[in-house]
Amino acid sequence: MPNPSGSSTAFARFLTELGDNLLNQQQAGLRRDMRVLEAVEGPRVRLAGRELICWCSNDYLGLSQHPALAAAAAEAAARWGIGARSSRLLAGTTRCHAELEEALARWFQAEAAIVFASGYLANLGALRALASRQDVIVADRLCHASLLDAARASGATFRVFAHNDPDHAADVLKRLGGARRFLLTEGVFSMDGDRAPLAELAAVTEAQQALLYVDDAHGAFVLGDAGRGAPEAAGVSHASLLYMGTLGKALGAQGGFLIGPRVLIETLRHRARTWMYATGLAVPVVAAARAALDLGSELRERREQLRINGERL
Repeated sequence: MPNPSGSSTAFARFLTELGDNLLNQQQAGLRRDMRVLEAVEGPRVRLAGRELICWCSNDYLGLSQHPALAAAAAEAAARWGIGARSSRLLAGTTRCHAELEEALARWFQAEAAIVFASGYLANLGALRALASRQDVIVADRLCHASLLDAARASGATFRVFAHNDPDHAADVLKRLGGARRFLLTEGVFSMDGDRAPLAELAAVTEAQQALLYVDDAHGAFVLGDAGRGAPEAAGVSHASLLYMGTLGKALGAQGGFLIGPRVLIETLRHRARTWMYATGLAVPVVAAARAALDLGSELRERREQLRINGERL
């Protein structure tokens, strides 16, 4: 018999269960409420009528409102429109997308780069494309959710090692066999802010014939003399690892990317489902990220000011 409210009995029961779960979360002090910003001006925001300093932004170099980025985005919007209109494989790759990927490859001194709509999609797409059920993935226990989700989604045997503990990582790898073995870590851990011991982890993967995958979302363009991230700061070559970064943190834009040998990037273009079956990144955002890479000495100055601010804090 139809439900008078217009929804099926099963759906109504489902909604009731969801409501009960939310109530339980609220009673446990775990309910998440959105904070709607009414204005943003650099590190200062207006929230519920109050002027506040925002301490939870990822805009590390203060580029999200940079005039050069805003101008590049506006020009791209006027010329190309807003959306990419298609997946990258069909009609979603504009000259802006190609130029950004070329610029990222040059920045990290790599052969090629591939840009995803977000860092989450970059991790999910890359690890699902490169790992299989015959493989093994071992991750730092404090890795970002996107890495953990990607590892599980790949179907590979999945284990974790103690945070920033290369010896434990080596022990876990030794106990596991597989066609391929991946070791996952972040360059800078997003919650605690500490850095991975990349030189030691690189030595572990070399000794164990495993592959090191570094999510450097919070280190790319910030760390290293040339802004090439946590590997550069640790004296580790990007050529010896799988490297992922984002455009939505230090560059003030949006998107995720991987850089590396051309054969790796071409493989991702053929296998990464989150790239093949997703609409390309919006063109104004792509143009803004590209403009950020052209700021040259200003980026160095902003990195230095960030370092000074961090030491002062």
